[in-house]
Amino acid sequence: MIKKLCVVIILLQVVINYAKAQQDIYIMGIGSGIWLQDHKQANAHITIKTPFVHVFKNIHLWKPHLALGIGLGLTSYNVVLDETIGVDSMQHVNFQHNNINEVRKYKLNTTYLEVPVELRYRQNPVQHKHPFKVGIGARLCYLVSSHTKTKYYPSAPVSKTKGYDVQYLNDFTYGPQLRIGVGGIGLLAFYDMHGLFEEKHAATIRQCLLALCFNISFDKNKFKLPGIPVRPKSASLTRESDDKMN
Repeated sequence: MIKKLCVVIILLQVVINYAKAQQDIYIMGIGSGIWLQDHKQANAHITIKTPFVHVFKNIHLWKPHLALGIGLGLTSYNVVLDETIGVDSMQHVNFQHNNINEVRKYKLNTTYLEVPVELRYRQNPVQHKHPFKVGIGARLCYLVSSHTKTKYYPSAPVSKTKGYDVQYLNDFTYGPQLRIGVGGIGLLAFYDMHGLFEEKHAATIRQCLLALCFNISFDKNKFKLPGIPVRPKSASLTRESDDKMN
């Protein structure tokens, strides 16, 4: 797991440095989701909180309106359950109700390294102060870490336990995504088509995500939010700096 995380950190650092030089875009945010099984909600008593960050490179197809965005990023799913995850003697994943007298909170965390691809359209930013944006595409996700965390009531012998490398999770997943926004704020939706667990060991559970996202652009050496103008240097300051150099 440590090797995987080191590779992720190195890749993200390379992409971030490239983004700063090539006027790429950060997209970051936090969302909520549900589990679906047979197109129905799999567990009504769960809470999913999902922070994420993606870094994109734009390939302009029809400047400034149409572009192909290729990115790299991380998404972490934090799922609070009223059931614990176990494996029976037949190597099948099952969910067991928590002992309400002992277990206070049970959480499953899965973190994915992701490659999102989007076909992007936006209004001309010269004509629109807060241009409308839409991105339609898909993402490929690779599981880099997983763990469960159990918190107990004070009367229990231990306060909390952690279990790493949850069994029978799919290493890869994929699905379509849609992003719509105005200026630097938008909504993102993602639907997992492959499933959380391996099919032969568990029922097919798909994760669905709806998130609020923020776009941050890098324009050469200037950091700005889309739609917010950067104040130019005054002529007097420019002349003073030129005099100092001379």
